[in-house]
Parts: sequence; structure tokens; C-alpha cells
Amino acid sequence: MATISTHNGSTLSQGHNRRDIKYTSKDGHIEIWKDEPLREAYERIFSDAQKEYNEKQKRSDRKINDYYQKVKNDAKRHVCYEMIIGVYKAPQVSEKDKREIMKKFVDSWQARNPNLELVGAYYHADEVGEPHVHIDYIPVADCTRGMSRQNALNSAFEQMGYHGTSIKNTPQMAWQRAQNQELERLCKERGITIEHDTEKKKHLSVREYQEMKEHTDKQK
Repeated sequence: MATISTHNGSTLSQGHNRRDIKYTSKDGHIEIWKDEPLREAYERIFSDAQKEYNEKQKRSDRKINDYYQKVKNDAKRHVCYEMIIGVYKAPQVSEKDKREIMKKFVDSWQARNPNLELVGAYYHADEVGEPHVHIDYIPVADCTRGMSRQNALNSAFEQMGYHGTSIKNTPQMAWQRAQNQELERLCKERGITIEHDTEKKKHLSVREYQEMKEHTDKQK
């Protein structure tokens, strides 16, 4: 038996995830699977839409000079979001198997989530038997108002087919259930049975919880 967790949030630090000494002096076993600076990612993803939008503006004060900074200054949006995934409470499963399961989850992320641009993936094996992965992503949605492509979380989920029915069943909740199902499927491929009756939000280890709360990304 094992338990799984896909914990989603908006607090992240790429420097902390890669164990940059600027952010932390802790030692740990870290593998960097993807690490794209956020400003570079915004330029790659949104520059064409920003240019197109600005060319249509007759007034210079309506032009967007820095879309990354515009999103960063928006109280309702975040420049990037993070999911932490892990396979827990399974001493019979080797760290190698857990790593390979999570690597497959990350490798299939973009095909599975075309509107969530993967910009960071960091494997942490600091704690014996409790490895986990930090996945950083930028939501990308096609829009009819403003820039044709924007950072819009709910629209990104909806454009991937995840629709909410109530405050207790939002597009994000529907999407996260699908991610749990995919992680469980990968576990079952290796003969690992997932225990559901204890699968609650508090699967984050103390270390992971601290990592989620300790840093808010200040990358410029």
C-alpha cells in the first residue's frame, strides 16, 4: 500500500527548489529536470501576443511594456504556480521506482496539460523514503479581450476541458483530481496499490510544507 499527493499552490521559489545557496544553505539530493527563468518564459510564451496587442493600441498609455511585471503586480494573479507530487508511506517501494514514477508524470505533463506551460521541475530526495517533485508552471489561455494569449488560470483549466459545477467543484479541483488519477495510474503500472481512505491533503511532509510556505518567488 502507498499514498499519493498532488498539492497545488501559488507559493514557490525556483531558487529554493534548486537549492540555490542564495535561498538556502541546506544540503539535499536535488535533480533539476527543468529550470527556465520566469522572465525568459514570459518572453517566449507571451511576447507575440503582447506585440500584437500593442500594435492595435492608438494610445501609448494603453500599451503593455512588461507583461511579466503587469502580472506580478496583479493582486488576483500569480506569475507562476506550483504543484508538489509524491508517493508516500511505501517503504516497500524503492526510491528508484518512486523517482521513475514521478519522472514519467513530469515527462507527460505538457502533453497532458497543454495550457499549463512547464517551466520548472525539481526532484527532492532530502528525506529517506519520502522523495517528491516541485513542478512550476504558467497557465496560458486564449482570450478575446486584451492580449490574445494571457496568464489566466481558470480559463486555462476550462480550455483543457475541466469545468466546475460549484464552489466545491471548481475547474482547478477537477483538474487536480485528474492529476491524482494519472499519478495513481503510473503507480499501478508498477504494481503499487494506492490507499484512498487516508489520502487527505496533509500528505506533505514537514519539509515540503515548510518549502511551500517559506518562500514566495521574488525572481525579476
